[in-house]
Amino acid sequence: MTAAVQPIQVVGAVISQGGRILAAHRVAGWEFPGGKVEAGETPQAALVREIREELDVSIAVGPLVNRVTVDTDDGPIDLACYHATVLDKQPTRSAVHDKLRWVAPSDLGALSWLAPDRPAVRALMAWGSSSPSAAAKAPPNDPWHRVWPAQPPAGGA
Repeated sequence: MTAAVQPIQVVGAVISQGGRILAAHRVAGWEFPGGKVEAGETPQAALVREIREELDVSIAVGPLVNRVTVDTDDGPIDLACYHATVLDKQPTRSAVHDKLRWVAPSDLGALSWLAPDRPAVRALMAWGSSSPSAAAKAPPNDPWHRVWPAQPPAGGA
């Protein structure tokens, strides 16, 4: 019997500002910036490191948006996407992407996303289209709930 291939642990940052989300483009398509979790690292620590390396900015990692395992040509990827807030300067370039774009949640579907990121995109689009009443009730110092309610709509992810 052959042992199952263990998925590669990967994290992505859903960075938001002013009601828009940062999308990053590689040759193969759009994705949330991030990368592999190294041995001994927590997903949150990996995300902070990867965003510093890729975008040269510091972030605070927030709640999990979506986690999914997807089979790719390179093997299975376990991608966990987290809300994130930039703590210093805004990202203007990437060390590994050829384009960065700020996108409204309702416009995320217009981009050609890489397969592992698509479930998070669907969740964000569903959250962005839900009633703003839940976001309005969130504490004013909670940046993630200014755009998205605490829970996605039923069946939204």
